[in-house]
Amino acid sequence: MHVEVIDAAPHDSKIIKALAQQVSTTVAAKDYPAARVVLDALTSEIRVRTYSLSLAAYPDALKEAVRLLDQKKNDDASNVLLTALNTLLVVDRVTPLPLVLAREALNAAQAKSQNDKATAQTLVQTAKSEIERAKELGYAAQAPEYAALSADISSLEKQLKGKSDASSVFAKLEDKLSGFLKRQSQQERR
Repeated sequence: MHVEVIDAAPHDSKIIKALAQQVSTTVAAKDYPAARVVLDALTSEIRVRTYSLSLAAYPDALKEAVRLLDQKKNDDASNVLLTALNTLLVVDRVTPLPLVLAREALNAAQAKSQNDKATAQTLVQTAKSEIERAKELGYAAQAPEYAALSADISSLEKQLKGKSDASSVFAKLEDKLSGFLKRQSQQERR
């Protein structure tokens, strides 16, 4: 297992959009190496890479090895088995760093909401920016959760400007964001 935190993406949405356009241009020109470099600059994630043996390949490899042994091709049978043993399955699980930062900003905002509303409002704005950044960076950019999170943050901003207790809105937002973050983190990329 290998864990890596990569935060190469800019925070400015104009720069993110310009880089996204550059990726489109380089892909259209079939300059894939250049596109990969630009895509790397649009990465802000915690990546957990797991290596495991591909157990699904063993039954076929064993059958093939038996067939080759029956034909007295011992070296070929050995090579088939070694290939199966040396084949690793790589699975990545990616957690969008902007969503983690948004959740932490909301937790800090909730802690400050009773005593220091100005700081809480700033932290909520940070959360809002990070959620938008996650969307712009393409972390499930078409997911309907982004619209719901945006609406809840707008509601929270209004409540923080007033005198009412915002704890129920914080709780609702925390549940939605944590659920969305969990779904994003559980997706496997092979």
